[in-house]
Amino acid sequence: MSRGSQELPFGQALFLISTTLVTIAAAVFYLRVPVYYALAGSLAVAMAAGLVNGWLPSQFIQSAGHGIRSVLPVLAILAVIGILSALWMANGTIAAIVYYGIKTIHPQYMVITSFLLASATSMLLGSSIATLSTLGAAVVTLGKGVGLSPALLAGALVSGAMLGDRTSPLSSTFHLAASTTETDPDKGQRILITTLIPASVISMAAYWFWGMQIAPSPVLPGASLTGALMNYFSIRPWFLLPPLLIIWLVLRRISTKRALIWGCLAGVVTGVVSGNLPLPDIVPTAVFGAQGPEAPELTGLFKGGGLMGMKNPILIIIFAGALNGVMERIGVMQALMGRFLHRVQGVGGLTLATVAMGGIVAAVACNQALAVIIPARLFRPAFHRRGLGPEVLMRVIADSGMVLPVLIPWNLLSILASSAIGVPAPSYALYAVLVWVLPVLTLVYPCNDQGDAGRATSTVKRTAAL
Repeated sequence: MSRGSQELPFGQALFLISTTLVTIAAAVFYLRVPVYYALAGSLAVAMAAGLVNGWLPSQFIQSAGHGIRSVLPVLAILAVIGILSALWMANGTIAAIVYYGIKTIHPQYMVITSFLLASATSMLLGSSIATLSTLGAAVVTLGKGVGLSPALLAGALVSGAMLGDRTSPLSSTFHLAASTTETDPDKGQRILITTLIPASVISMAAYWFWGMQIAPSPVLPGASLTGALMNYFSIRPWFLLPPLLIIWLVLRRISTKRALIWGCLAGVVTGVVSGNLPLPDIVPTAVFGAQGPEAPELTGLFKGGGLMGMKNPILIIIFAGALNGVMERIGVMQALMGRFLHRVQGVGGLTLATVAMGGIVAAVACNQALAVIIPARLFRPAFHRRGLGPEVLMRVIADSGMVLPVLIPWNLLSILASSAIGVPAPSYALYAVLVWVLPVLTLVYPCNDQGDAGRATSTVKRTAAL
């Protein structure tokens, strides 16, 4: 007999969550094996728990299929990102960004410039993935060319990209948080400034400090890198048209996936016209990735991408979707929520519980949207009972569940981000300063409705005075 919609017992739900997190963490940080192995094991444990409690195998198949179908749009974007990165490496677009970047940016200022550039772009586009797909691989390649840490540059880019994802009025995630917390978007955006400004200042200070640790030296070891770029790719300014096209399309409110597809097509046209990407090489490059130039100065800088390069991330997303579907079916999160909320006391405890729930959902459900929706639905009545406005809840969620997913290697957002920039989440996580600072600030910043409403303006004034 099927237990239908009954929840899993609390003890079993806690065991299942703990096992899942420990297994995935062991796979990522200790065993160094692909995460989809751990997700597959966790999926088997979840199914076993359901069988013990009376669920039918057919229900698991249905739930896993529903979970996989829910991530198909993410899989499509991931496939397009793989094709885009390969085409841009082969056609000279990334080489052009690297070439002009070398000519204009000193290595000491490259880290903070990356953060500021990603911040401005994400505020314009309202999408972290569009921002990282447009800038990420090129900036990281530029950094490699002048000897900078890819992880450091990736952390700066991710911080800037998440700034817009969280705060931009064009961000779908921002409006999701506003709608699920029942917050007026204009009022919510003013509240978000109270922690955004100090977090941005701290981030800029950190990136400035790290940049200044780079010993002053010529930007290049001679002119070998720029010379090799010019010789191999025949660089022209119009090679920058594909990323500019993506920015223009997203500003026109074209979906991220469609904008990236147009970026691929622009990359093909640019490559064919310039001669960098011959017609017979287009399909092999899109499928198997760019092979890179043979020049020794460019070894490893322009190689990779393609559909085959996305094999591991695609498998991770498929198993994460299936696991999320099964866990949702057997009621794992529901079983934990009642006990979790019952123990919350005081405003400080409520804030901590909201932040913790955002992180837990981001790790277990592997989904940024759920890390926003579930805490909003769960804690909205508790915030109301304590006289805190919905915009306060929105600010706490924006500082936790909305940004933390990009640090979790098996979360869909993190997979897309790391695929776009070519640096895995465990490498860039330490340097994603904004993402770490926001949850800390929201914990130490008083959750006072009247105070938040008035401090949004005063924070701006104090920062300007500094």
